[in-house]
Amino acid sequence: MKQQFFILISSCIRKNITLWVTVFTLTGLFHISCTSPEKEYKKNGISFTVPSGWKIANNSNSDHGYIFCERDGIVPKGVITISWFNDSLNTHEELLKNISQLKETLKIQNPEFDSIQKCFFGSYEALCSNYKMGISGVNSVGYIKCFYTNKKTFTIQLLEGTNVAEENTEAKKKISTSFKCYD
Repeated sequence: MKQQFFILISSCIRKNITLWVTVFTLTGLFHISCTSPEKEYKKNGISFTVPSGWKIANNSNSDHGYIFCERDGIVPKGVITISWFNDSLNTHEELLKNISQLKETLKIQNPEFDSIQKCFFGSYEALCSNYKMGISGVNSVGYIKCFYTNKKTFTIQLLEGTNVAEENTEAKKKISTSFKCYD
């Protein structure tokens, strides 16, 4: 009787181990399959690398366009918006306009902007301002960068939670350093 009990227990343990190995394997495969692979975005005279785990959420197909690139997930953990105009605009005025619009749109979140400084987005010299605010109890940070190249004025906006800013560092760098305007 004792031996049958041990055989039964041993059989249950083997089945449970097999079950848990299967569950962990499927969970790992599901996670891998849900993370989008790295790819190249190339439309409307611009190109950049969309990092693994990020996706193009929305874009327009015109000379006055925009692209939303966000980190995968039920709740995006980072959003970069790239917009452009086929016109010779003053980048300082464009940056001030974007800051003003963001302050008005997010009045309740009370975004706080740093002073405007020179910076880079990849190889493009830009004007930028960093900002911070709270959204639904989550501390968030971001920046707005404006630059002019190839008869287009670009505005780059980033928004991310402070809790994921470090995780997003490599992806932000990859988007920025791979960005090209070829028109």
